[in-house]
Amino acid sequence: MGLLLGALGFGGCRTAHNVAAKQPADGSAAPTKGGRVVVLPPEPDTIVVRPPEPREPIALMYGVPTMNFRVRGQVLAKGKPVRDIQVLVLDEGIEATPDTIYGPPDRVSRYVESQAVRTLPDGTFEVSGQGRPLPTVRLLVRDTDGSNNGSYKNQLLEVPTHSDEEVIINLERK
Repeated sequence: MGLLLGALGFGGCRTAHNVAAKQPADGSAAPTKGGRVVVLPPEPDTIVVRPPEPREPIALMYGVPTMNFRVRGQVLAKGKPVRDIQVLVLDEGIEATPDTIYGPPDRVSRYVESQAVRTLPDGTFEVSGQGRPLPTVRLLVRDTDGSNNGSYKNQLLEVPTHSDEEVIINLERK
């Protein structure tokens, strides 16, 4: 280590073993008994600074890549549109079954209130978001209005994020 620091010009670190007593007048290199070469600065307290070699510019990148997505679709039952069906994109880390979203109740209710949409009278919906680039997103489709528009089974689906085609979701009666 002392050899390396001495070679870099730190005068107090020149304690390399077996360094030849004679050093060239220009201070460039001194051979040792072991055949190694030690580079020493011209004067004991001088640090030799060389300008850096020119390099190509380096592009610095940081963060996690994200993508925006949009899923449009229609909810049908026996070929007819169903209104007021809740459609919710489940973010990564949100665990759910068709009938339950897991997590602390206050967090789950805030998430549903801020993220869920309802189908329009013609059964159409549109959800959008941002996240890691994934080929699919999970949609939770739930009948939350009781028997007002019929009583349907909830569904948990994976739909593509890269398609502009509408997603058709067919509901089954309970």
